[in-house]
Amino acid sequence: MKMNLLGGTMSIQKIKEVSLKLFSQNGYDGTSLSDISNGVGINKSTIYAHFKNKESIFLAVFDDALWDYNIHVEKLIEEIKNDPIEEKLFKILCDVSHYYTKNEDKKLFLRRSVLFPPAFLLEELMTRIATTDEALVKTLCSIFEEGIKEGIIQPGNIKDLVNSYLCVLDGLFTNAYYLYDENFSNRAQNIWKIFWKGIRV
Repeated sequence: MKMNLLGGTMSIQKIKEVSLKLFSQNGYDGTSLSDISNGVGINKSTIYAHFKNKESIFLAVFDDALWDYNIHVEKLIEEIKNDPIEEKLFKILCDVSHYYTKNEDKKLFLRRSVLFPPAFLLEELMTRIATTDEALVKTLCSIFEEGIKEGIIQPGNIKDLVNSYLCVLDGLFTNAYYLYDENFSNRAQNIWKIFWKGIRV
């Protein structure tokens, strides 16, 4: 028997929890409102008391996943703040690319949403990701500026250095998704050595 009503906050949270699991397993197109309502144990009409449509549920779940990622990055930045320049950059590279390989629902959902986003939501999702990544980009700018100032990194345009670094990070992220195995750490280290050799003094 389905429930017609749950407590407001509890109902929203339960809807998002069930939706997270379904979206991470089946994707946006493979998940229906009926699937969500059945998973929660409520009538589909009850969902509309809290969410306008499936899209609004997806975006709410996406924002929650990004929030977790943002907290993770903030903790990482704090942990490495006193490390040497090269070590800071390498740790960020490995940690962020490895973050998405973990099998928790939020990470699976975020990974799938980044790699295979619903076409009509692509621009919206990319805007939200860019906003979330601002803290990481700001940190990278500071690290590269510090490295140049200390004579560790070759002088160059900070934006270009950060963009080059992010390209390596994106490549490792994709590699981790498709080819993650016991050799991933070695591949990451070898890729990093080549990149670092190209920017160090």
